[in-house]
Amino acid sequence: MFRGDRARKRRLELGLKLPEVAELTGKAKSTIAGYEKEETPGKYFRTPLAKDLSKLADALQTTSDYLIDRTDNPYNPHINLLQYIKYEKDFTIGGKTMSENDMNFLIRTLENIANLPSKSENQTDEIKSNK
Repeated sequence: MFRGDRARKRRLELGLKLPEVAELTGKAKSTIAGYEKEETPGKYFRTPLAKDLSKLADALQTTSDYLIDRTDNPYNPHINLLQYIKYEKDFTIGGKTMSENDMNFLIRTLENIANLPSKSENQTDEIKSNK
């Protein structure tokens, strides 16, 4: 079931206003507001169609699964793998649950990779040093 409260929470976490989400999704501001408005507990004024749910998830940098309550992890691994992994408590690779030490090692490794200069930065430094 669609969770408009999660859409609102993500929108606010990202610092987005209704008109910005409307523009990103191609929907009217009132439609986005309707997705977030609860008529009765757990029932929202509007529920997005599947194609619109995907656009809404993209705009909110999350997944459709999060918005329909199939996961509690709000992070989209295609956008921010590191945040996604940090959020997960039990992470499996090849059917085996990783130990806490292995998870910490994986997180440190990804943080180190994220802090490496990009290839284009290295090329710029090389060009400057050759002058």
